[in-house]
Amino acid sequence: MAFFGTMASVLDKLTGSGTTRLVVNKLISDYGTLSQLAIDKDKKQIRAQFQLKGERSPINIDLNNYELQKSALVVKSAKADKPWAQAVLDNLLIDRAIEIPPEYIDIINELL
Repeated sequence: MAFFGTMASVLDKLTGSGTTRLVVNKLISDYGTLSQLAIDKDKKQIRAQFQLKGERSPINIDLNNYELQKSALVVKSAKADKPWAQAVLDNLLIDRAIEIPPEYIDIINELL
C-alpha cells in the first residue's frame, strides 16, 4: 500500500491536481477507499486513512522510517489503529522490499 500511496503523491506533485485519491481508490477498489494521505519526506513518514469494506470505522495507518533502496521501498516500522491491520503490517510489510517499477525509480528517489 505504501507504494501506491507514494505513486499517488508523485502524481499530485507532477500534475498539481487532486488525483491522489482517485488513483489509489482505483487500485484498491476491491478492498475499500483511501480517504486521506500525507507524506512527510523529512520525517520519512506516510500517513493514510482507509475506509475498508466491512469496517464501520476508518483504519489509520502510519508507515514510519522507510528506506529507499535501489529499486525498492522498505518500511521499517508501521502502526495501525486496528489489531488485525497491525498484524497484517507486521507479517506482510515490515522489513520487506516493495519493488518499484523501473520507470518510477528516479521520480520516487527525488520526491521521497
